[in-house]
Amino acid sequence: MRIPHPRPKSRELDSAEETATAMVVETQDAYVCPWFKVVKKRVRPTDQGAEFEHYSVRQRDYVAVLAVTRTGRIPLVRQFRPAVDRHTWEFPAGLLEPGETPQEAARRELEEEAGLQAAEIIEIGSTFADTGRLSSRFHAFFAVAEEDSMPTAEPGIELHFCSIEELRAKIVANEFVLQTHVGLLYMAAIHPRVGAMLARARISELLLR
Repeated sequence: MRIPHPRPKSRELDSAEETATAMVVETQDAYVCPWFKVVKKRVRPTDQGAEFEHYSVRQRDYVAVLAVTRTGRIPLVRQFRPAVDRHTWEFPAGLLEPGETPQEAARRELEEEAGLQAAEIIEIGSTFADTGRLSSRFHAFFAVAEEDSMPTAEPGIELHFCSIEELRAKIVANEFVLQTHVGLLYMAAIHPRVGAMLARARISELLLR
């Protein structure tokens, strides 16, 4: 599918402004599969150079949840990731389903992957994972999770509850390696409300020391 990109209609651009403003002038789906699209865009550069093609990947937006139970335990999930050919530790996470809000997806993923209900959930940020090649957004959440004596995870997922000290050790040991999830920790620590909650539990102090 080719999608032309018309000039902005809010006001006319003079020739100098048009030359100085980079813009996408056409978009086309180059490859489509059930999980993502490879999108080809024709880009007009900021200088006098020739237009060029840029390829990026478009998929549904993605959520991840840093959850802490009433006793201060943090659920992690471990699964095999074919893209990097290894098992990785991560926070409960996944893609939004059609028609689902980020918060609904966060609650669902926490329940499916960690067997936990969120007593309280807070969106702490919405960012891009890779502005060079990915167009989807990453929605980061913090949740206070209700305890469950026997939580269960999805088939194929290993569930582990750890302390913040253990999580920090996994990051240092290169076992917790998903960059967006490492960044989620910093986003949580500097969020006004969530940061205060973590500070009261001494989690931010132990994490950032």
